[in-house]
Amino acid sequence: AKHSVITTKVKTELAAEKLSSLVHIKVKTDNKGVVTLSGTVKTQEAADKALSITQAVSGVTSVENNIKIVAGK
Repeated sequence: AKHSVITTKVKTELAAEKLSSLVHIKVKTDNKGVVTLSGTVKTQEAADKALSITQAVSGVTSVENNIKIVAGK
């Protein structure tokens, strides 16, 4: 159940950022603490922010970043 705690923490931290694009990021954590981020954001900055937020969460051993950048119109 530890990995679900990590997933919840990451989602909470992303939501706390108040960047609307971060809300659409999917977070999955395996039992080794490896977090996979997927989904889309509008800017490289948002993707980088999501990555740094995730890396800062305790219990995360590494981050697999599969976020795609789709520029908004």
